[in-house]
Amino acid sequence: MKKKTKKKINIDFNNQDKALLGTFVALIILVAILGTVVLNLDEITKDDKEILTIPVLEKHSDSEIGIEVADMEEGSTKEYIFAVSNFKDKKVLDTNTLYDIDITPTENTEIKVYKNESSDNLITENDLLIENNELKSKEKITDTYKVVIKAIKTPKDKEKITIKIHS
Repeated sequence: MKKKTKKKINIDFNNQDKALLGTFVALIILVAILGTVVLNLDEITKDDKEILTIPVLEKHSDSEIGIEVADMEEGSTKEYIFAVSNFKDKKVLDTNTLYDIDITPTENTEIKVYKNESSDNLITENDLLIENNELKSKEKITDTYKVVIKAIKTPKDKEKITIKIHS
């Protein structure tokens, strides 16, 4: 029987080989870091805006949203997004329901309201009531509203805009 002999491989690294190996390891680490950043890019770039959803599950219900504007400066704008839906968890409204949105502004702000992806302002000069919005029954529906507030003058302390949803 032959004995297996282990051959010893002797690799002699010179300075250039060591530099190439160090560069290769550094590039592997850099690729791993960049890969992690790209995979998490969606989380990093997400908007900080949360959408407050108001479920309208019965007729003759009221909900109210208050938007603080005291932190605004003259000429600045602020966006606020809210939604009105006909469901909460698994419960969906049984009948079609109409709802109105009533906005109480401040004297120092100008307000524009947009529904879903529309570019049409729902607010006219003297009419801050958005009437006869319909939520159909049996299927989940969400109407999303974007409120754009512009400070005409610097608002006073504790000044806020009120949005009421009536059904």
